[in-house]
Amino acid sequence: MAARRLPLILGLLGLPWLIAACFPPLNHDSAAVLTWAQRMVAGERLYIDLIDVNPPMIFWLNLPPAAVAGWIGLPAPVLLVLWYAALSLGGLALALPFLPRVLPEGARWGLLTAAVGALLILPAHSFTQREHLLLALALPYLLHALARAEGLRAPSMMATAALFAVAVCLKPHFLALPAGVEAYLLIQRGLRTSLRDPVIAVMVGIGLAYLAAVVWLTPAYFQTILPMMAELYTGAGTDWGHLLLGDQVPPLILGGLILGGIGW
Repeated sequence: MAARRLPLILGLLGLPWLIAACFPPLNHDSAAVLTWAQRMVAGERLYIDLIDVNPPMIFWLNLPPAAVAGWIGLPAPVLLVLWYAALSLGGLALALPFLPRVLPEGARWGLLTAAVGALLILPAHSFTQREHLLLALALPYLLHALARAEGLRAPSMMATAALFAVAVCLKPHFLALPAGVEAYLLIQRGLRTSLRDPVIAVMVGIGLAYLAAVVWLTPAYFQTILPMMAELYTGAGTDWGHLLLGDQVPPLILGGLILGGIGW
C-alpha cells in the first residue's frame, strides 16, 4: 500500500518547490524565449523580425502559454511554469505503471525520490530551461526503454517516445541521448527486433516532421541564422586546450567514470 502511495507522497513533498517556481524571477533565458513567443503571437516573424540563434522548437513550445496569457490575462511566466510541469507530469504518469514490472520496490523508491529532487528541487532558478525539460521527458522514455529491453510493450510507450522526441528537437546535441539508448537496445535485442520496434519509428518520424516544418515555416533559419553562426564561431576560433583541460570537461569525465563504475 505504501508503494502505491509513493508517487502521491513525493509529489506533495515537491509541491512547494513547484509553487516557488511560479514566483519571479523567471530564468533569464526562459524569459527571453517567452518574450519572443509573445511577440510571435502578436504577429512578428521568427528569424526575420526576431533574431535568435536557437532552433525554432523552443519558441513553438512556448506559444501555448504565450497565447493563453493574452486571452485570459494571467501572467505568462506562471503559465509557462505550469505548462512545462504538465508536460513533465504527463510523461511520468504514462510511465509509472511500468515501474513495478522493471524495478524492485527499493529501486522504485530511490528512482522516484531522485526524480522529484532532479525535477523540482535541484533546478531552482533553471526551472523551464531546455535541459530541465529534456530531463523531465527523458525519464519516462528511459523507464520504457528498460521495459523494451525485457520485450514488454504498451501503447503508452509511443506517447512517451513522442514527448521525448520533441524534447530532443530542442537542441541538436540532445540527439546523443536517444542514440546511445537505442544503440544499447540494438546490442541487447538484435537488429531484427530493433527494426520492428514502433518506438523508433515514432521518434524518427517526429524528427523528420520537425525538420520539414523548419524548412517550410522558418526557412530563414537555414538561409540566415546558420550561416551567421558559422561565421561567428569560425571567426572567434576555438581554444581546444582550454576546452579539454579547463574546469568543465575533466570533471565531467571523472564524474562519469566514477558514477559509471558504481552503476556497473
